[in-house]
Amino acid sequence: MPHITAIGAHPDDLEIFMFGMLSICQARGDTLSLIVATDGAAGGDQPGAELAAKRAIETKTGLAALGQPVMLNLPDGKLATHDGAAAIIRDAVLDQQPDLVITHAPEDYHPDHRALSRYVADAAGFLCPLLYADSLMGTGFIPEYYVDITSYMAAKEAAIMA
Repeated sequence: MPHITAIGAHPDDLEIFMFGMLSICQARGDTLSLIVATDGAAGGDQPGAELAAKRAIETKTGLAALGQPVMLNLPDGKLATHDGAAAIIRDAVLDQQPDLVITHAPEDYHPDHRALSRYVADAAGFLCPLLYADSLMGTGFIPEYYVDITSYMAAKEAAIMA
């Protein structure tokens, strides 16, 4: 069965953008690898290490049904400008030896999502197919492939709420 690697920029991105699709892949017997690029420390009202720790627990709990994510802990909000981020992400993706990679769309609304998309495409674009998740903000992304996740919505909602 195929080995699918999903990589999101922040804790909660895999749950929000990719959980339904990944659940379908898992149900058909695919091997999943999950990667979260940033620490999530900037994604809340009180940014910092305490928030990053809380978000790591939440995402690990939310993703438990699919597997445990590799947490790269790069600085939240700084993927595009962090020295070494591209190499760290490249190595993390290539270490998985995926048959397919799912990540954020290049046109996504969030700068970290766009940077991650670029880094992942540079790393895996000649290695395997890439699928891009839709964004939440109507950025002009036009999907070419739709997946019906209706039967996994309850599990997705539970993962998001974890």
